[in-house]
Amino acid sequence: MIAPKVALRGNAPVDALLLAGYPNGTMAETLDWQQTGGSSMVTYCLYFDTDGDGAVSPQEYEADPYGVREALGLGDTPFSGLDLDQNGRLEAADFAILLAPSRQQLYDAIERGDDAWLAANYSVRLTSAWFRAHRDFPPNRDMMTQLDLPIVIFQGEADANVPVQGCLELQQAFQQAGKTNLTVHTYPQTDHDLNYSTYLLTGSLPQGLADLFHTVRTLPVPAER
Repeated sequence: MIAPKVALRGNAPVDALLLAGYPNGTMAETLDWQQTGGSSMVTYCLYFDTDGDGAVSPQEYEADPYGVREALGLGDTPFSGLDLDQNGRLEAADFAILLAPSRQQLYDAIERGDDAWLAANYSVRLTSAWFRAHRDFPPNRDMMTQLDLPIVIFQGEADANVPVQGCLELQQAFQQAGKTNLTVHTYPQTDHDLNYSTYLLTGSLPQGLADLFHTVRTLPVPAER
């Protein structure tokens, strides 16, 4: 979010923007998406949604094709224990219900500046001031089409931190504006850090990171640099 703003202000030389895990909206919108089931469904669809319809059926849940229920802490949890709206499908709405109490506690802690609560209860060490400052920061969707420098986005389709739909919406906005300086790469079964952890395990670069480094090597640099 900060890099496009720096490029737009023009006070520092920026030759190109290479963005991974791209957020198109505001921090508040991203946090709402995470806390109302969007993030949860990325994970559940990755492991259970074998027909690719964006939801999880009782049959898919029971099949557990990757054998991850224990690892996800589900154990003997029946499908009905997650299908909180009882419509026969696991969807974001179910996790919005499940997360409602902790979501409100999180939002309240941010508003009252309770960094001690955040340190004890939020999985990422972020302060209330960080949340509030980013909440007021202009979203990328309002800035990106104003830029004429090369922009390359690398986004995992299984990114549970920010929705992949954001970079696809940005791509459409560039097309509608008749601008050609944006390139978007998306990767199936790839997470927010472009599957960096698989590099640690295998020593082989995941495709997203390989493409990112290739772009760095081949991006033309202005002569004055």
